[in-house]
Amino acid sequence: MTATDPRAQWAELLSLPAGAEPGAAVAQFLRALPGADFVPGMERVAAVNALAETALPTAPDETVEQMLRAEVEAFAEYYWELSPAERLTTWVELSRRGAPPTRLRELERGLDVPVTRLIDPVAEELAGVFRTLFVLPPRERAIRRNTWLLEHAADAGRWCSALAVVQRDSAPLLALEPSLRTALSAHFAPALAAFVEGATTAPLKSPPTYTDRVTRAYEPRRKSNDGWKGGGVLGSGALIGVLIAFKLIVALAGSGNSSSRSNVPELPRMNFPVYAPSKGAPTSIRTFTSEEVAEFQRYERDTKQPPRETEAYALWVFAGRPAGTHISGHPSDELIEKMLTPTDITACQRYEREKAQGRNVDPPRAYAVWVLLKRPEVPDASRPRQPTGQRISFDSALIRACQEYDRTMAGSKPIFYEFWVKAGRPSRPGDYTLPTDRN
Repeated sequence: MTATDPRAQWAELLSLPAGAEPGAAVAQFLRALPGADFVPGMERVAAVNALAETALPTAPDETVEQMLRAEVEAFAEYYWELSPAERLTTWVELSRRGAPPTRLRELERGLDVPVTRLIDPVAEELAGVFRTLFVLPPRERAIRRNTWLLEHAADAGRWCSALAVVQRDSAPLLALEPSLRTALSAHFAPALAAFVEGATTAPLKSPPTYTDRVTRAYEPRRKSNDGWKGGGVLGSGALIGVLIAFKLIVALAGSGNSSSRSNVPELPRMNFPVYAPSKGAPTSIRTFTSEEVAEFQRYERDTKQPPRETEAYALWVFAGRPAGTHISGHPSDELIEKMLTPTDITACQRYEREKAQGRNVDPPRAYAVWVLLKRPEVPDASRPRQPTGQRISFDSALIRACQEYDRTMAGSKPIFYEFWVKAGRPSRPGDYTLPTDRN
């Protein structure tokens, strides 16, 4: 029995040492029955059930419930230090003794999940986060998860890579905390840093306090023969003062509405901060085509018909409504070949056909690039290629994203990073001509 054994609290109720045998617990319980008129307290019944593994009937008792709840939380605290067999044994024992069933059901999903130590230190740290979150109650788990995501949003790419290692070497662990797994997935992680930008980890402000207008407690009414005893002049003066004050209030009431409400306590004014977008678009926000921006602007002028891509519109607003990125003239075949495969083009065309039919489908990953390149068809091998020397436009958001990726080489690579490098890494928005390939 370890120093943190929760059975010690039950032994203390029966005045036994922590390592007492089950027989000693039963003997001590029976020995005390005459002194309790053979009606033992629920705490003592629960104690002998815990120490002697008996099943005496118990009734609801607040103290017993608190002690069982504390025992379940102690089990959750050293949950991952136990082997799966030891976890199951402890869980069954707590369930038999009437521990809170909701909390036990939360811990049941991980009873057979082994603790696998990973070689990659980042992946091992992430696995520890999954284990820690799983054993917490739901509300504390959500708070701890969101706090962790907020603190590590800048390294979303690093943790996304670690997630792949945990998925490969300890897949059952990820199923215990699906919310964190989704937040770090490859689909969501690139936008994680952008969506938490400007958030704060400071604690919430305490609610405002209001000073009571009553300065003294209500005094009970005195007897009629005691009210003026020894103080006739003072009592008369107080009564006259009250009458004068009453007449003044009535006179002021007729002068205007503002005076008549002077004694009414005003409700506190609640001032909510106005959202102000951060300076510059986040580096993980994608670029937007001129057609998309025109559609978003049309929607803001006339809100009757929403844009086709509501998620893209939300990202555009979050990015500070940047100007659209466009390509001058018709894109060359070489540019299309570098950016899109025939499979990508076919998937984008199929997506637009299904979208036009009103189906709820997700766009392909290359859809934004395909639209930016003016929806090209699958190139015909027999058709001669157009010359290179293409002109491409870079806006400030795209330039910042490329500069940040070029500096850190971490996170999601912007889709036009290669063209930005090919154009000479420009730092000012504008149209740039890509050099012609000589080979």
